[in-house]
Amino acid sequence: MWHYFVGEGAPIIANIEDVYHGEPVVFNDKNRTGFDTHGPVGRIVLERLENGDIVAKPDVFDFDKQEWGERDPGGFPYPKEVSTRIGALLPGTPFETRFEGTISHKEGDE
Repeated sequence: MWHYFVGEGAPIIANIEDVYHGEPVVFNDKNRTGFDTHGPVGRIVLERLENGDIVAKPDVFDFDKQEWGERDPGGFPYPKEVSTRIGALLPGTPFETRFEGTISHKEGDE
């Protein structure tokens, strides 16, 4: 997130293992799901490949405001939503995060 304020729009490269640690997620019928990294690069899209491995799609960090509660349905969304709205008001430059690596599918995982 700090990169938004000082990175001048330069892309960054991150390893998927730095932002996703195997937390349970539910994939839609296109084998994709949104995932909140809780700060480092915001909300990203995870995709499950045909072999079951998980990759993160390239994503632009831009303090993208969503509907209230979308980031944490069933939880307590206000801190995330308020911080996103404040961040969107501050001067900064959106940047792309490109992810390397995969999370390997293990037998029995679903």
